[in-house]
Amino acid sequence: MVNKQVRVSMTASAGPAKRTQEQRRQTAERRILHAAIRIISRRGLGGLTLAAAGEDAGYSRGIVSHHFGKKDDLLIAVVNYVIDRFRTTLSDTAATEQGLPTLLRMVDAYLEGVERFSVSARAFHLILTEGMNSPTLTPAVTAANEASLRNIERYLRDAQGLGQVRGDVDPQSEAVLILGGLRGVLAQWLIDDSIDLPRIRAAFIDTLKRSLRP
Repeated sequence: MVNKQVRVSMTASAGPAKRTQEQRRQTAERRILHAAIRIISRRGLGGLTLAAAGEDAGYSRGIVSHHFGKKDDLLIAVVNYVIDRFRTTLSDTAATEQGLPTLLRMVDAYLEGVERFSVSARAFHLILTEGMNSPTLTPAVTAANEASLRNIERYLRDAQGLGQVRGDVDPQSEAVLILGGLRGVLAQWLIDDSIDLPRIRAAFIDTLKRSLRP
């Protein structure tokens, strides 16, 4: 009986189970990605090194290299991470709404995220602009751009099918205009953060409603 009580006591006092290797890997990669985003936002792409990302994240350069390989691989991972995080913000809306409401929600989420996640927004903008001059990064930047255009075009076609958008609207051309407008607002705000983004968001959405609806 005594031995049993001792065993129970020891079990009860034991700490939480150790994290698995996969959990440790995910934590390390997330911390390194966040560190890279902060560095790019402050110093541009030229300021990012594996050593700097490791130091900012609390790891060695070797750990960063182990998880991401070269600097360009880390930059590509940053692009994918920022895009995936944005897609997550749209997932609930996309599951319950279709067509024009989803498009308007995307626009709202994009411009809200500019201010809410300003560090990530600045880093992403720098990668998009500076990355086009990098042979290694250009494919990733181009793929991200094309995916965004395809999504917007799909929302527009769905909306046309539901009678929410005029039939004479060209989804492909309109997608380019919408994405260009969003990134233009982002660039303007990065230059002058006194711009009233909530007011711009409302005006952008109102303009889309008036120009697209039957």
